[in-house]
Amino acid sequence: MNGMRLHYASVGKGTLVLFLHGYPSFWYQWKDQMAEMGKDHLAVGLDMRGYNLSSRPEGLDPYKPSSTCRPSSSGA
Repeated sequence: MNGMRLHYASVGKGTLVLFLHGYPSFWYQWKDQMAEMGKDHLAVGLDMRGYNLSSRPEGLDPYKPSSTCRPSSSGA
């Protein structure tokens, strides 16, 4: 996605349940909830941009709302 690498952890199968962490954590804060939800769903914990194993863009501009909230091109 625009040269960005987003790390995630997942467990289970079925309907997607997405877990998004807050500052200053990463996907692991949701490990217990993901294990429980993974019994009946596909639970995915995402490392947000610049956290843990996801790539870190240079400078501050990529973190501005105008950059982080715009749609990403799928290339299709």
